[in-house]
Amino acid sequence: MTPNDWLMKRDALLAARKCSKLIEQRLGLRLALAHPAFISLLGDYAALYDCDEIRSAYIELIELAPESQARLMRAKLFATEAERRQVSPRRVSTLIKPEQIEA
Repeated sequence: MTPNDWLMKRDALLAARKCSKLIEQRLGLRLALAHPAFISLLGDYAALYDCDEIRSAYIELIELAPESQARLMRAKLFATEAERRQVSPRRVSTLIKPEQIEA
């Protein structure tokens, strides 16, 4: 059993596709479910880009993951949030808005 077998369940697959589709629509980046780091990439984009829809879709996916993996996914997502809160006014934020990406 591989760590991402849970993605083959209907609800998890639909949530992953929804998240991936939002990333493709908003950012123009196409992610393949077969990619070995698919879940990690979804988490990276959900944490990095300032898009509530992508973040919400990723949280929906986290809720369907096995508890051990869900903990890691949440930690990654919320660690980036904590970093954003600690940014001083003099520092430039690493947050990228979807409209800042050139097509």
